[in-house]
Amino acid sequence: MADEGDYSATLLQPQLVSSAAKLLAQQWPTQSVETRAASLDSACRRAATALPCHLVLVQGKAPSFQRVVAHARVQQACENADGFSAAVTSVVVDPRYRRHGLGKRLLRFVEKYASELGYGYMYLWTHDRQDFYYACGYSECEKVTMLSPAMSKLGGEAVGRLEALFSRKAASTGALSAEAVARPDSTWMRKRLLERSAAVSMAHATLRTLAEEAVAEWANSATRPTCAAACRVHLSGSL
Repeated sequence: MADEGDYSATLLQPQLVSSAAKLLAQQWPTQSVETRAASLDSACRRAATALPCHLVLVQGKAPSFQRVVAHARVQQACENADGFSAAVTSVVVDPRYRRHGLGKRLLRFVEKYASELGYGYMYLWTHDRQDFYYACGYSECEKVTMLSPAMSKLGGEAVGRLEALFSRKAASTGALSAEAVARPDSTWMRKRLLERSAAVSMAHATLRTLAEEAVAEWANSATRPTCAAACRVHLSGSL
């Protein structure tokens, strides 16, 4: 077993896709290595701050990574309390590297990554690792939906039917891996990452940055300098 310093936590990179796909297919064989690799490769092409994303713990240091030893997928969760919640799924540690604290190390990285994006809570579900997540600071909670915020406005009963339908369709076609669907006997858990005010403030800061970049690009067209200046005034008062 290598020392703790021999592992690096990182966002999934193209050269790690094959190793990550093999780990996931080994743990959840409902999808082939090839199918997993294609999905992971597509995820690598997204912006670094976009969810969903895949975070991994790898053996070795950049740029000489050797093997993915742990994996987690992070996505946005539609949680009615504040709208700034993330969920972690597909958490797995290579069986050869378990019971050495690597799962906790990856989870800490996942939480740090999500909090830096402004997510105030982290949600997850498990049917057999409750004690592990209790030890990591999680507590039991009500189920939340993984559907988009727009769909969540349909109401709890309608959302439940939609989620069940999507899960059945995806499972029958192999489009959704087994670990991406909560089992009926799963326990839902969550952990606070940021105070509500901090999460809202960070989200506003992100929106301001994106809006200012858009205004700057618009202004550079040299055809709308007056309108761009007016937009900046509006931004300063509205965000």
